[in-house]
Amino acid sequence: MPAVERILKLWTPLKNFFDSAERVPKIILDFFKSPISEIYFLFLHSNLNLFEKNIKSVEKNKVSVIEIRKILYETQNTLIERKSTKFIGMQTKMKMQKLKNENPTPETTILISKFEEETLSFFNTASEYLKKWSVSFDKYDVFDWMTLSETPKWEKIENTILYLNNNGVETLRDNIFEQYMYLKNFLEVKLASEEWKSPDSKKIFF
Repeated sequence: MPAVERILKLWTPLKNFFDSAERVPKIILDFFKSPISEIYFLFLHSNLNLFEKNIKSVEKNKVSVIEIRKILYETQNTLIERKSTKFIGMQTKMKMQKLKNENPTPETTILISKFEEETLSFFNTASEYLKKWSVSFDKYDVFDWMTLSETPKWEKIENTILYLNNNGVETLRDNIFEQYMYLKNFLEVKLASEEWKSPDSKKIFF
């Protein structure tokens, strides 16, 4: 991520350097001469931001399996949504529009068309990859409500109780629904609090 940021910040000086330097490898020279190369880097930067943020969340010292599952699920959904809306990042979009306006040639049209195809392919590949590696977390879906990001329905808690009992963890108690009502009433008040929206504020429950 820092390397991509540095290249983008120094794009013009780097381009000028390789344009004037001698014995530059052809692949580098062609890369900086192409009008679409910077647009690829901007697209890369936009999506690296998404992955970097979620990787940092997963790598925290204290993170539960439920939270990891939620992060993977949300990242996958974001990628699918970006694909369906053709979201490539605002800077990328503006740079591409500028290229269209300033250089309206058949070559530019071909380059942009190829770029759009490859961005869709990226979203497909990335979301499928996450889906593949998220399968092992699917068995924990009965615990999703424990993130307490919303007031859980009784049916979800009931499914968790049945899952635990089927796996040898005794949880059946006469007052369990009463405890659920205490939690429900508590959350209805707390969910309106900004402080409660912080992930760390919920860890006291688990």
